[in-house]
Amino acid sequence: MSGDNLTNSIGGQQGIEFFDDGDRGPRRPAPTRTVREAARETPVFAETDVLVVGGGPAGTAAAISARRIGAEVMLVERYNHLGGLSTGGLVI
Repeated sequence: MSGDNLTNSIGGQQGIEFFDDGDRGPRRPAPTRTVREAARETPVFAETDVLVVGGGPAGTAAAISARRIGAEVMLVERYNHLGGLSTGGLVI
C-alpha cells in the first residue's frame, strides 16, 4: 500500500503519526528508584547448551533442530504433554 493510500484510508493518518514520530528508540519510563538485593546462591540442576522453554510446535521444532546440529538440549514444558494448544488446548 503506498503512502498516499495509507494516509487516505480510515485512521491512516493517525497510524502514520503513531508509528513515524521521528523517535526511533524504545519508549521506556525513566526509573524512579533502584532496588539493591543481597547476594544469593542459586542451585544449578542441569547444564545444557540450549534450553527451550515451551513444548508447543515452535519449541519442539527448536529443540529438535538444536539437537540435530549436536547441541545438548533441555526442553521444559509446564504441562504433561507436548504440542501446546494443538494437542491439549483443542480437546473438547
